[in-house]
Order: sequence, then structure tokens, then C-alpha cells
Amino acid sequence: MHAVEFLKRIAGEKKLATLVLMLLCGLALIGLSFAFSQQEEQRADYGRDVTYAAGGVEERLSRVLSQIAGAGQVEVLVTEGEQGVVGVLVVADGAQELSVRTELMRAAMTALDVPADAVEVFARQGEEAGK
Repeated sequence: MHAVEFLKRIAGEKKLATLVLMLLCGLALIGLSFAFSQQEEQRADYGRDVTYAAGGVEERLSRVLSQIAGAGQVEVLVTEGEQGVVGVLVVADGAQELSVRTELMRAAMTALDVPADAVEVFARQGEEAGK
């Protein structure tokens, strides 16, 4: 019953009631700001993880794509934005052949989970293409 009596006493004094209400509102705002800042930090951390991983992804994808029949030597460039991978550039010795180009594109799309319009495949030029 002490709590009920305390609440009645607070309700009877307007200044004290206002002060308590303001205090509770302030605590609620602090709690909300803390929750939102936590979410922003998690989003920022995700973006950094993806960026640091890009070099390794390019190397691994180049190795895997070079194993496709007729591909020859392959180089990959992955472009990233805030939402992850936004573009993939593949340059390969065997990409002058339509079937090889198609296989390289399909493999890159699958490996990086991107749509076809995010992947471009080009044939390597010059002396290295014949090797």
C-alpha cells in the first residue's frame, strides 16, 4: 500500500508530478536514442566487413572461374556499394567464345548472388589471350 499512497501524494502535488513525468520522458528518450544508435553501428559494421572481404572474393572467384573449360586466365573486379555487390567485371582469355562467356557470367552470378545485368564478361586482348 505504500506505493499507492506515494502515487496519490505525487498526483496531489502538480510540480512534483510534472517533475516525475519529465524525468520518465527523459529516461525514455535516452533509451530510444541508445537503441537507434546500436542499429546504426550494426549497419556500419556490416558495410565494413563486406569491403574488407572484397579482395579475397576477387581472388577466389578468379581462381574458380579459370577452372571453367576454355576460360583460360581470368581476372575479376568486384564493385561494391552500400547494399553489397553492385557490379562484377570478368576478363578472360576464352571469353571471345559465346559459350565460355555465358558460363563465366552464370558462375559469377551464382557465386556473388547478383543479377545478370550486374555482370559483364570481356575477352582479354593482346598476346596473353592466345596463351
